[in-house]
Amino acid sequence: MTHVQTFPQTYPLVQEHIGEIYIPDSALKELGNTDVFVHLKDGRELGFTVFALPNIQQLMNQNALEAFVAPGMLVVTRVTWDAIFCALEECLRLSVGGGYSLEHFGILQTGADAEEPIA
Repeated sequence: MTHVQTFPQTYPLVQEHIGEIYIPDSALKELGNTDVFVHLKDGRELGFTVFALPNIQQLMNQNALEAFVAPGMLVVTRVTWDAIFCALEECLRLSVGGGYSLEHFGILQTGADAEEPIA
């Protein structure tokens, strides 16, 4: 797993609320989707799946799907660090100022659900 503990200044809510982000080492080399694990400074851990928009379309076409739904889904144009930070900043913006709980967007990781690297 790759982890990031410092974040660009262009994402102030990410800087304020997130302690670390973990993703699989191969994630940024692929077009598809990746799991992202976020350790918040308040101690909560959330899981998200980041989907590249072209990958969703490919999955829908291959499986003749009329809809695509996944828990903890963040949709980006490409799976890059900047896109991940941008999506998390938007989740935090809607949580902090929009009246939503952050768990509305991500999946709370507790007990056996928590990833090993996130203590």
